[in-house]
Amino acid sequence: MEFTEVFQRLAMALILSGLIGIERELTHKPAGFRTHILVGVGSALIMVCSIWISLAFPERGVDPSRIAAQVVTGIGFLAGGVILQSGVSIHGLTTAASLWMTSAVGLAAGLRFYSGALLGTGFALVTLLLFNKMDFSFQGRGWTMVNLTIIANAQCLEVLEKEIQMLNLKINALNLTEESKNQGEVRIHIKEIPRAWVRGFMDRLWKIKGVKKIEWN
Repeated sequence: MEFTEVFQRLAMALILSGLIGIERELTHKPAGFRTHILVGVGSALIMVCSIWISLAFPERGVDPSRIAAQVVTGIGFLAGGVILQSGVSIHGLTTAASLWMTSAVGLAAGLRFYSGALLGTGFALVTLLLFNKMDFSFQGRGWTMVNLTIIANAQCLEVLEKEIQMLNLKINALNLTEESKNQGEVRIHIKEIPRAWVRGFMDRLWKIKGVKKIEWN
């Protein structure tokens, strides 16, 4: 395999994975521009190495897909590192998926399957950019998001967390102050609740013994 051909494949992986990484960088996600480039170019290089081995040792019948297949498994460990748990909320799933997608783009570029690499990058950017704007559009049409603050006795924290988890909501901050043994106050901040849910959610919370105050804006 000639140097220029290897360069073309890795360069294509760098450009396409960089495009996906820019979107993640601009939205301040855990894995950004450089991480996506490294994943994409690394995947492409692994694919190139697999092809080179099969060409260098034709008598051994090396299957190029065997080494490349390990990328699909290995990228899962890297993607898992950007998934964070905060209370009952999970963050980073989209970034993990974008890393996985970038590895696929890199493999395609390394295989010189440029049409697949280009289409994959295009679809990934449409999903990350256009669909994100559609999300905001839906919010503006009756899905306005509000923030909620719950103040309650510390003893009912477990019950509150279960109620929040049932609606798949994100806890932004949780402050617990203890006045004495088994006595204290908990303050929970929740971001981005659809306004249409607030009244019903508050009615459920007020039924919990120990809830002192609920504020929303």
